[in-house]
Amino acid sequence: MLKLGPVFRRAYGEYVAARSLRRSSRARPIWGDEWVEDSLGTLWYPCSWRDVSHDELVLLIPTLATPETGQFEKDGPSRYLHRALAAHLRRSVILLSGSRPGRHRAVEEVMDTIVKTGAVTTVDIRECWASGAADIAEFYGDPPALAAYPIDEELERWVFELTVLACLDRVLADSKSPDVAADTRHDCDPFNLPAILLATIYSSFNAAYIYPQLRSLHELFSAGAWLGHLLRGRAALMPEFIADSMIESLRPSKTDDSIWDRCDRLLRTHADMAIGADKLLQIAARVKKQRAPVLVRPARIVEGHLAALNACVKPASENIVRHLRAQLLQN
Repeated sequence: MLKLGPVFRRAYGEYVAARSLRRSSRARPIWGDEWVEDSLGTLWYPCSWRDVSHDELVLLIPTLATPETGQFEKDGPSRYLHRALAAHLRRSVILLSGSRPGRHRAVEEVMDTIVKTGAVTTVDIRECWASGAADIAEFYGDPPALAAYPIDEELERWVFELTVLACLDRVLADSKSPDVAADTRHDCDPFNLPAILLATIYSSFNAAYIYPQLRSLHELFSAGAWLGHLLRGRAALMPEFIADSMIESLRPSKTDDSIWDRCDRLLRTHADMAIGADKLLQIAARVKKQRAPVLVRPARIVEGHLAALNACVKPASENIVRHLRAQLLQN
């Protein structure tokens, strides 16, 4: 019987993942295909949460960000964020329930662990799992494009998945809170700017709708929300305003572990996971040169550098570690 070496096995595994990704991408329309070439003035038409498309929520549309709109549709953002949380919860449970060779955790066991860590408190875990069956197809394709993890990153894997869930859960909770607009503590709160950006990436929802005090950063959130579509295996057009953000954030820079550095590292690492940061920079340069959108197709789905990602969203990830370490040792 032919024995495959580790290099060939890894290459074959990446080929199978890429083939599955391409199948999933074909099932969904290209992001921005119908409207991204229009001017931003055209896109910023008077609209409500009832008639805006999910793809447009990558942008900060002024009429959706006004108090008058929110007054009549307070649950507009929360409805969308609830579906994003349900989709990622289902994805996380699917991945984590088979995380150890020879020891497949039951779905119930994984959900019990998530409950005990307090990562998700805004929704009922089991109801969210059930509703996520339809939501995961919308966010990740059908069949869903799911990433593969290195076997030797068990704890980091759990920490990252639960940190993403905790960030999505917090943004969902804040979308329902009337006091968020007056909150200016995000630089010192455990739920800081990198954590908000992480939630934006995995929901493809511009967080500036939820946090008025952060609306000056709406372009950063647009870049993260756009990258989230690519990360989940969906082809996307790169407009010029996204190219500007990618060029600014993806270029290698001196690491100083500031809030801004951690946000840039989050974008760079997720770009590497979806297509490669260097390749995305090349495409962004083409967009600027041509002054026209360029189609970007995700090349692979690779979960790498989990420890680095977790470090970017400290102290939010540290809160998960404190609750999770004892749970994993018991199982």
